[in-house]
Amino acid sequence: MTQTRCIVCDKKITYQFTLCRGCEDEYGKRVADWPPWLAYLAREQWKEKKRRKRNPDRELPFSDFPENFIDSLSHIDDKDKDRF
Repeated sequence: MTQTRCIVCDKKITYQFTLCRGCEDEYGKRVADWPPWLAYLAREQWKEKKRRKRNPDRELPFSDFPENFIDSLSHIDDKDKDRF
């Protein structure tokens, strides 16, 4: 089973959950009962999980590109380079 971390205290938890048991006791189980900052963090985490599940092979970390990547795009007009 995949592990993830509680978005409040960073404690290891099961992937399907957002909060550990202690934080769930403090803030409640329902997102509607959470403070706005916590609901925001939860929504962002859910979005990221969806992205990873839906597009696992489509994303490349920026660190995989060479340092001079933009300069190597000589066939692209200068006005279009800012799109990359």
